[in-house]
Amino acid sequence: MSLSLPHARRIACVTTTCCLAGWIALDAPRARPRTATLAITGASIVARAGDDAAPGTIVITDGTITAIGSGVTVPPGADVLDAEGMMAYPGFLDGATSIGAGGDGRNRISGSPQDLDQDLTRDALAATRSVNRKGIFPDYAVAQNLRVSKRDADTWRAAGFAAAHSMPTNALIAGTSAVALLLDSADADGTRAIVSANTMLAAGWRAPGDDYPRSLMGSIAHLRQTFLDAQHYGSVWDIYRETNGISRRPGYDFALEALQPVLDGELPILFSAARQDEIDRALGLANEFDLRLVVDGGREAVQAVTRLQAARVPVLLRVDFPVEPRPDTPTLERLEARARSIGRPLTDAMVQSAVNADRDIRVAEPVGRFTERHRLWQEQVDAAATLAASAHPFAITTRGQRNATQFFANLRLAIAAGLSHDAAVDALTLGPAGILGVDRQLGSLEIGKIGNVTLLDGRLGEADARVRWVVVDGVPYEQTPAASNPSNQDDQSAPPEEETAEPAPSSENGWPVETDASRVPATRTGGDVLIRNATVLTMADAGVLPETDILVRDTEIVEIGRDLAAPSGITVVDAAGAWVMPGIIDDHSHMATDGGINEASLSITAQVRIEDVLRGDDLTLYRAAAGGVTTANVLHGSANTIGGQRAVIQMKYGVPATELLFDGYPRGIKFALGENVTRRRDRFPNTRMGQEAVIRRALTEAQIYQAGWDAYDTEVQRADRPLAPPRRDLRLETLAGILSGEILVHSHGYNADELFMLLRTLEEFGVRELTLEHALEAYKIAPEIVAFGNRGAFVSTFADNWAYKIEAYDAIPYNVALITEAGGRAIINSDSGERVRRLYVDAAKMVRFGGLTYRQALETITVNPAMALRIDDRVGSIEVSKRADLALFNGHPLNIYARVFMTLVGGEVAFERSGERGGPFPLEPKRPTPSGPAPQDANDRYAIANAQIHPVSGPTIPNGTLVFEDGRITAVGSDVEPPPGVTVVDAQGMSVYPGLIDGGSTLGLNEIGGVAVTQDSAESGVIQPDLRAAVAVKPDSELIPVARFTGITSAVSAPTGGLVPGQATLIQLAGWTPDELAYIDRLALQINIPSGAGELDIGTLLGQSRDPDDDAPTADQQLDRLRELFEEARAYADQQDQAAQAGQRLLSYDPALEALIPYARRDKPVILNANSAAAILVAIDLAAELDVRAILRGGQEAWRVADQIADAELPVLLSPLTRSPTDPYDSYDSVYASPLRLHEAGVTFGFQSNSGSGSRELPYQAGMAVAFGLPPDVALRSVTLSTAEILAVDDQVGSLEVGKRADIIVTDGDPLQAVSNVRYMFINGKPVDLNDNRHTRLYRQYQQRLSQP
Repeated sequence: MSLSLPHARRIACVTTTCCLAGWIALDAPRARPRTATLAITGASIVARAGDDAAPGTIVITDGTITAIGSGVTVPPGADVLDAEGMMAYPGFLDGATSIGAGGDGRNRISGSPQDLDQDLTRDALAATRSVNRKGIFPDYAVAQNLRVSKRDADTWRAAGFAAAHSMPTNALIAGTSAVALLLDSADADGTRAIVSANTMLAAGWRAPGDDYPRSLMGSIAHLRQTFLDAQHYGSVWDIYRETNGISRRPGYDFALEALQPVLDGELPILFSAARQDEIDRALGLANEFDLRLVVDGGREAVQAVTRLQAARVPVLLRVDFPVEPRPDTPTLERLEARARSIGRPLTDAMVQSAVNADRDIRVAEPVGRFTERHRLWQEQVDAAATLAASAHPFAITTRGQRNATQFFANLRLAIAAGLSHDAAVDALTLGPAGILGVDRQLGSLEIGKIGNVTLLDGRLGEADARVRWVVVDGVPYEQTPAASNPSNQDDQSAPPEEETAEPAPSSENGWPVETDASRVPATRTGGDVLIRNATVLTMADAGVLPETDILVRDTEIVEIGRDLAAPSGITVVDAAGAWVMPGIIDDHSHMATDGGINEASLSITAQVRIEDVLRGDDLTLYRAAAGGVTTANVLHGSANTIGGQRAVIQMKYGVPATELLFDGYPRGIKFALGENVTRRRDRFPNTRMGQEAVIRRALTEAQIYQAGWDAYDTEVQRADRPLAPPRRDLRLETLAGILSGEILVHSHGYNADELFMLLRTLEEFGVRELTLEHALEAYKIAPEIVAFGNRGAFVSTFADNWAYKIEAYDAIPYNVALITEAGGRAIINSDSGERVRRLYVDAAKMVRFGGLTYRQALETITVNPAMALRIDDRVGSIEVSKRADLALFNGHPLNIYARVFMTLVGGEVAFERSGERGGPFPLEPKRPTPSGPAPQDANDRYAIANAQIHPVSGPTIPNGTLVFEDGRITAVGSDVEPPPGVTVVDAQGMSVYPGLIDGGSTLGLNEIGGVAVTQDSAESGVIQPDLRAAVAVKPDSELIPVARFTGITSAVSAPTGGLVPGQATLIQLAGWTPDELAYIDRLALQINIPSGAGELDIGTLLGQSRDPDDDAPTADQQLDRLRELFEEARAYADQQDQAAQAGQRLLSYDPALEALIPYARRDKPVILNANSAAAILVAIDLAAELDVRAILRGGQEAWRVADQIADAELPVLLSPLTRSPTDPYDSYDSVYASPLRLHEAGVTFGFQSNSGSGSRELPYQAGMAVAFGLPPDVALRSVTLSTAEILAVDDQVGSLEVGKRADIIVTDGDPLQAVSNVRYMFINGKPVDLNDNRHTRLYRQYQQRLSQP
């Protein structure tokens, strides 16, 4: 299409270079002169959104529309653009872009003073610095720095845009934006391109750089302080003016001055916010300071539309949709997404490679998972149509998109999803013009408005409609038929036709899928519910109430009793055979947060608030509710001595973040002591002495700050004129709140010395409330803790975590018992998104460790944390008038076989398990049984009599006898009589089991996590098959006797790291020397399936070069090397055989190949460590290729490919179940139920701890599997005989049979139960003193202290 000039000259081509104030073109200008008058004829005109298209003429004179309509005559001498057959729309206006904004927030400098340099190696900042302007540039103006390249102008004119709202980025407050015309430099006349010079103040959530603020919550606190400073600045100037200069003249601050129009509501503030929680943050900040807010992004604006409408906040909507999900093409999807993110075009070869990889995938995505992913994608695509239908003001922007092709593809998707033609036009024209305040100049084709016109050869949104001309300020720019450069094509790639077929219905047979829809409980109460016929654990004076009802009205408990009348219409939950306890309270959590839990830049960050960064879409909320948790104390991290403020939240998954908050909770703050703080050496403090000084200096400075405000309040009452107030300092204000008792202190700390220091320091400053978090050595100073303040300090600790760093080496599971015995209040916390799901199991351990009663154990997760948080008047127990936060179990909560089937928060169901309830699993009262070491027999001849014997290999033997001599079992049965002369152990009321076996650990190799010199399991080098764990195990490791305490008598101790790290050994957990420990030296070869195995390397496919310093082989190269290695080993073995037959010796010796021979020849097993489903399938193939006796180890996703594992007849040594699901679509119990899935598929499996300090957790892993469906006998077998069979040592251990090793435990209950105790242990027929370990020694030592006067 060309210009038709019947009445005037044709446009001449001239070349000129232009450099204008406020407008600089970086490339050669378009060769077109500006003409006085332009007439567009023959087009069908849509003058404004909603108008019908009508034929007519548009006349533009000096850039302004002077005539429009069907009867308009072309003025003499006008240039004519023949638009016959085209649609004329108002020139599109891009509602949000950063093109031409100039500068970068990382390098920008404000006209205001910046923060003075501070030596953070010698001091900490208690007060915020009023001159801190990091990331704060409100005095920066895009209009004064606008630079639009010709390339950018061409790119977006090709999409029909004639003007753009250009906003600065990469700063918290980046500066004022501008609306500019997309003119070439030759066509711009002075500042003519600028339509609006100070349109909005652009704001973001992150400041560049590593100093304060570094986190999202730090950024929000910095913004809040900046706005407060601006308010203070304005008020001080107002008072100065009101008093006619009597008061001291304030200084001038460019940044704070520039913020005054924002605070006065004259200038809107534009916040980037995509998710609804981000939108709510922006709404909250705007409400706090009465700002006129506009939201940029708005991906989830639909979910927040009610709140946006209430606040009258328009949305600049991004339509940069992600790649549309397709069934059974995960590799192609990842390829497309990566290519789009880096702007790399896809070739047919790339696409075909991805398609080939997808063709080879043997685990199809379940239809339910795909359907949900596609629904979420469609929800984004639907957003524009939904906003339009709600009549909420919004505009469409190009943000996040690279070119016209991508933009129009996404726009057509939005239109196909229901966005009407008129609404689309409005969102590109009058909508943004109104939001940006330029609707008097732009947005419609009217006389007097700027002459911006977009001409398409079809109706907007039609598949073949293309932009043909864009007229900007009366200057016509012709667009090529192709909307953009084909090399920038960014549409999704279509795989070969035969690959695009829809998945067959059989794909539905994938693993269980959990979606947001399925997470919505089937039972809805509206806060009114009657729970019938449950065993109610009130945790109050009423105690345990069997067969009892609980009536809840309007979120609160109104009546507790039997046979309560059901009010009309109320929801009734039949809880017969169930147990109800108060909702569990996690006192230490970091869940549901966004942008980091640490503002680690400074040692004192009391002004930052977790409340500012909550998010309601964190799956941890739902999974915690599935574990009976209803409330959590969400804390700042432990990177600095005085961290940020906490938030107390409720487990309400999927609600806006503001609805998570526990109404009216007292404020609190996080302190941190010890290693987490001191490990950073470039910042004061890096000693515990320095930590005390930081606290003392900070609180002293807070006293001075408060005194200043008190003096001001006094002076104001006496003054006869307005007085300028002191500056509000949010950091010192918070510290002052600690001194007043308004803000509670929660302090991270481990060692007794630092905890003691904190007690004394806070007492000196009059602080009377304290919760010690973690406090692993609190038991050492229990009397001092109990004597602290008004009611003693609370101790919030782990149940039994230990040895994961040097500070935790004296951690003992008796900590809670000793604090309780001293008269204090102890709490079990999670500090974990996974552990929070099983706090009731941790509470049960307290019965075993220190003998807490069932009630005392449950108090650690209910009453005690409620008291510590000062919310015990509303939650923590089941009493009339308290909130109905309840957890319903199918057994007693301390029975490890029990699970939660329903959780209520405020009487409304927050979690409900579908399917059969299961149970019931009661818990019998603990019976006193003997404890201590078994009697010694000099001849090692023993008989255990009057016991219930569980051979595992056969039926249980009631009232039986077990005889063993010289380390071997000689008789077992109900009719066995102890032989003369043997030492008889009377096990009346107790049970006998084979010793438990840990199928994979680092026991004896690694000691203290985080202390490198105690880590001895990983050697350098990739292939080290001749390394033997047996020579390195340490008999005097403190971890070994601790592991014994829960019944572990044997363990695989294995090397780690590298591709082939070496050979594992089977050790007994008693012995003086490594030889005594390692009773099977070369047990199995360890091979780690390399990361990325079984997956296409997308980066390499896209040509992204690897780091030049990264010379590590790829996964495929490592697998090839393994294949070669085993071939070489077999050839080496054959050479040895041939040489031996000839009576010769090989002249060469290769230790690696020598070590591999028994494994290459299938004499010994090879353990293949693989966790992902893809890696497991690689391991299955590799086992067949190498022709080895393979064992799978790890198997975190083994349940996904259980059938393939069963077909390959490979056994599995499972990783611990104490893991969260790896995929957001996995069911909440997918990990816990994975043993059941393997069992149902016919896979033989055992358990492994995969650690040293965690080995003692082994029985709990099997116990939790029972709670989620695994038969108890299979669970017991998995930690005894099944593991022995997998390791091919079942002729020695794993069951109680004649001839086997006498590895025996005598218990007072089921060894898989956390409340049970192992009373006696024999390893290889010798008694072991279970009370002789680091934990029991420390327990006895500090228990004696409590008895001292």
